[in-house]
Amino acid sequence: MLSIKRLPASLRFILFTVVGVLVWNFRSAFLQDLLLIGSFFVALWRNPRGFKVWLQPAGLLFLLSGLLILVLLPLSPVAGPSFRELLKYADVMLATLAIPALFPTRHKIEGLLFYGAWAIVAVLSCDLARMVATLGPQVFQLGHELEPFAFGHSNLSAMMGGAACLVLLTSGWMLRERRWAALGCLVGVLICLAHEFLIASRGPQVALMATVGLAAVIIPSGWRLKVVLTVLMLLAVTALVVNIERINPRFSDRRALRSFAGREVVWSHTPNLVRERPVWGHGWGTTVFEEHYHRSNPPQSPSHFHHAHQYWLQVAFATGWVGVALHLLGWVWLLARLLGVLARCTNVNQRLLPALIILLIAHVHIYGMADWPAGVVGVMMTWLIPVGLVVTSRAEENR
Repeated sequence: MLSIKRLPASLRFILFTVVGVLVWNFRSAFLQDLLLIGSFFVALWRNPRGFKVWLQPAGLLFLLSGLLILVLLPLSPVAGPSFRELLKYADVMLATLAIPALFPTRHKIEGLLFYGAWAIVAVLSCDLARMVATLGPQVFQLGHELEPFAFGHSNLSAMMGGAACLVLLTSGWMLRERRWAALGCLVGVLICLAHEFLIASRGPQVALMATVGLAAVIIPSGWRLKVVLTVLMLLAVTALVVNIERINPRFSDRRALRSFAGREVVWSHTPNLVRERPVWGHGWGTTVFEEHYHRSNPPQSPSHFHHAHQYWLQVAFATGWVGVALHLLGWVWLLARLLGVLARCTNVNQRLLPALIILLIAHVHIYGMADWPAGVVGVMMTWLIPVGLVVTSRAEENR
């Protein structure tokens, strides 16, 4: 049997990118389920010890938050629909558990992120070509309205493109001695930025700008370089903010900006639902939220809300303050461990991986301040947990 490692680098690139596309964007649930569920059993067979990475404090906190959802499920007034909705994510959860066993080293995590980013580039390239071919010169005005979007929604597509940008920027730096590989990463970044520009989703654009600004503080090791880069980033962000309406005309809609595109309605009413069951919450899923929200006489709104449009508010609704505490402690612990690993790195190349994971987590959480990370963005957010656990495991630190 031919080993994948013996394949030429170009063929490995194509193979792993295609697998990434199937995982992220394949329209047949059966094949996607087969890949994700199959990965769990392969991991269980080849490296069962890899699952021990979850026994870190951060891993245990996230496992407890998942267990809480299962325990509370029978108590939901719409337990049946909620269970069916949860069952759709069973493949994702099994793949999440398997990531540390399938990718137990920093080198393999780097490969996972690299090929995952190129899979996103491949998907967005097709979407970008479709937008330009369909709309022609009007793509700058109507790109945001052209459905269907690559990842189901304009915000989700833009968020995935922003994440791919971050990965390929760091990968390009790590591959800088291989000129053509670094140039390829730059091309991938430009494709994602072009898609981000044309799709004109405000929240993801703000999240990407804020995350790139944060990189000036996270990546450099010396305080002098941090200060210089921070000042340069602040100047760049200021220039972008001053010209934001030229970059994205949708920022000129002051009414939408003041109401956060109508989200202030759901933000103002959801806390009332949280107070009804503050400790354990109402249960997981959009079906549960819609059931409670739309029968509770909410304020009038032209939008039909499927969720709270805010990460922490949705967690509080679903699992109460117990769930909020588990999520908060889990993320803080994981970020603290990543920052600790970052502080112990001796050169830029070593710093890039933990810094990248911190930036990806920040990217999703900044977006989550004004929206719920649904769909593929929620999957990405979930998979960043085991990725972070591998990089912060003691075995990896001692390598």
